[in-house]
Amino acid sequence: MNFQQLAGTYDIIFSLGHNCLPATQLSRYMIRKIGGVIDWMESPQLSSVNYLLHNRFANFMELPHLTVDGINNDAGCYIVRDTMYNILSHHDFPVESNQPWSLNSYPELREKVNRRVPRFLETLQQAGRILFIRTEATPEETAELLGVLRGLVKNEFNVLVVNHAAVPGIIETPWPFENVCALQIPWVPDMFRQNNFWWDVLMSQLKVS
Repeated sequence: MNFQQLAGTYDIIFSLGHNCLPATQLSRYMIRKIGGVIDWMESPQLSSVNYLLHNRFANFMELPHLTVDGINNDAGCYIVRDTMYNILSHHDFPVESNQPWSLNSYPELREKVNRRVPRFLETLQQAGRILFIRTEATPEETAELLGVLRGLVKNEFNVLVVNHAAVPGIIETPWPFENVCALQIPWVPDMFRQNNFWWDVLMSQLKVS
């Protein structure tokens, strides 16, 4: 699938990571209708997200599985890893109100996850046309993702994969999936700000109904 085929109007567009970038761009273009479960989290490997989706978020971000990995100075929050899924929270545990040994903000995170998970799963069954956006993925991980999504999504869905590479602009990469468009955009030191021009090219072609 090329980008021209993928572009158009969707009932909903969800981010599948690998960090906050897809959700940030969806918000910037005001086409993020509802929050996904991992919009503002880091998920370095798509295989971990596949596992999470396959399990329908069972035991996700449960307190016994959480460890503190460091501090996100930009966010002013502890980086907290779910060791079961290797997914990290960067925005839920402010340094000023938490300690590495005492995550006082956990009830707020638990409430948010408990609210978003059923809404996300219900939307996958109800929406007529869904787009998922993932940054940083391999063809092998994406093939696995498609298999998982087919068991969760009732109607039509497409996947946009955006990888960062040493390229001068937007480059389409021919992956052998009929409902996946895989692109490369330039690797830059600050992917949240320095690639807005290329994201503008992409987001201007996506709409939500």
